Amino acid sequence: MSRSYKKFPFVKCEKSCKKGKKWANKKVRSYLKSGKELPDGNAYQKVFCSWDICDYWDSFTWEEWLDHLIKWGYEIDKDTYYEWYRMYKRK
Repeated sequence: MSRSYKKFPFVKCEKSCKKGKKWANKKVRSYLKSGKELPDGNAYQKVFCSWDICDYWDSFTWEEWLDHLIKWGYEIDKDTYYEWYRMYKRK
């Protein structure tokens, strides 16, 4: 097992992206099963809203993360650093 970590604090929504893509593919397949046709190219994008697929990413250093939490009124406890490390530094 690797003991490496991310050199740049970075996170993106991977789980919801997969769900969004699955949902979009399911919608396109059901559209095709209903007997309608799609021309070649990017016409499949007209079947579903592309905003439903998450392309979100974020980057916070530890200090920025603390400032963000304090600004929004979250409690700072001993697990706060662990949460930031889990999201932004672990691979």
